Amino acid sequence: MQSSVSPRLEVHLGDVTANSARLVERCAARSISVMGITKGLAGSPLLAQAMIDGGVSGLGDSGLANIDATRAGGVWASTTLIRTPSRSQIDQLAVSDLASYQSDIETLSLLSAACVVAGQRHAVMLMVELGDLRDGIMPDDVVAHARHVRDLEHLDLRGLGANFGCQSGTIPDDRSLNVLSELAATIEAELSIAVPVVSGGNSSNLDWLRLTADVGRVNELRLGEAIILGRNPSTRLPVAGLSTEAVVFVAEVLESKRKPRRPWGPTGYTAIGRAEPGASVESADQPGDENDLEWHTVLAAGHQDTDPSGLTPIDDVLLVGASSDHLIIRSRRRIAPGSEMRFLPDYGAMARAAIAPSVTMLAIP
Repeated sequence: MQSSVSPRLEVHLGDVTANSARLVERCAARSISVMGITKGLAGSPLLAQAMIDGGVSGLGDSGLANIDATRAGGVWASTTLIRTPSRSQIDQLAVSDLASYQSDIETLSLLSAACVVAGQRHAVMLMVELGDLRDGIMPDDVVAHARHVRDLEHLDLRGLGANFGCQSGTIPDDRSLNVLSELAATIEAELSIAVPVVSGGNSSNLDWLRLTADVGRVNELRLGEAIILGRNPSTRLPVAGLSTEAVVFVAEVLESKRKPRRPWGPTGYTAIGRAEPGASVESADQPGDENDLEWHTVLAAGHQDTDPSGLTPIDDVLLVGASSDHLIIRSRRRIAPGSEMRFLPDYGAMARAAIAPSVTMLAIP
């Protein structure tokens, strides 16, 4: 019987630090700094410290609550809120020492007013839309937004940023990143203000970084998935030289029995809504015969704990389904109840598990 609590996320901090250091070195060779993104593990202070130990220049997260968790854990570093704040967060942001990404002109005005009241200056990164159709200012409107920042009280333009590979899966290339570099140059020429930071994107940019002859004005990347999972999110392929096992999802076995491969009897929607109702592929009232039986193992985790579609078994088993609180695997052998099965999560599975109250995060040096 296992003594560790499950389900759990095991975070191998040494691998996180090593991945950070290797990526920092590769980016530094192109005069690019690395911001470590902590949202994948809900602002875990241990994750943040492992990234800092690997040499990242600062931290970024999309949630103020995550940033609070990082700092409550004793990790303080230059930190950026990498999502435009909601209106309800403006007063909190105005009294913080954070920088923030911004893409809405009215929010900029409200933030300026709040900063005046707080007596604080605030550094702004303008997010530029370059095709992924998530957040961002259309390129033709960026100079006007920069002018607005320049003219508002208590706001300072720190730079420009772009995002790829999230909403639409857009892959960064020289064409799109040249637009970002040209916008930085135009702002400096027309508005006579510096644009010190050009943040070219995220872990999806690593193939571009490896292949491009000229990075232009890009001098920062925001890396989370590559550091934590060792993968390029655009291809889902491992990044050469990085560990892909820094984070492992673990669930306990509840039962393991010989059962048919397919259901029998009429079927309807599943608990999570997958599959159209209709007649089963089997007889309406009989299970499969002896030749159809396989080892059918049920684990104590499900959709409420993670995204099952994002789990890859480490062992030689097949993950065939899930309900709200069960994972179902098939295997060639019986797996003893009380034992544990291990999975490599993708980013979505990891992020959901990190915020699930039922999942324990276990840091391993």
